[in-house]
Amino acid sequence: MGVHAGPLDDGTGRFAVDWIAPDWAETNGETEGALLWAALDCATAWYVGYSAGRRPAFTVGYAAELLTPIEAGHTYTLVAWNGDYPAQWDGRKRGGASAAFDRNGRCVGRSRSFWVAATLDDPRITV
Repeated sequence: MGVHAGPLDDGTGRFAVDWIAPDWAETNGETEGALLWAALDCATAWYVGYSAGRRPAFTVGYAAELLTPIEAGHTYTLVAWNGDYPAQWDGRKRGGASAAFDRNGRCVGRSRSFWVAATLDDPRITV
């Protein structure tokens, strides 16, 4: 997917990245909407995993909405933040949100997600 979001230098705590929708996702002139869902999830993963110290996590709940079709080969800006969840970890739980904007600043998709930290040193986890 090539989504490697990093912190914005504006003091908001948000993460962002420009992302080009890949040509391989286009079928019959239409780009699959699930591609944007996946890209938004990736951007949020960077926010959740790195904005409050490095902590790998995985998505356990996800809701996304495609507001307008995206186009292969076009650049979109993906922005991730805590949304309406607390900005810090609550034990092993954390929430996140993300949105995608086209080159005109129009929101083309958005998501909310819930995450759980994946720590192997947790005695409740066996591998």
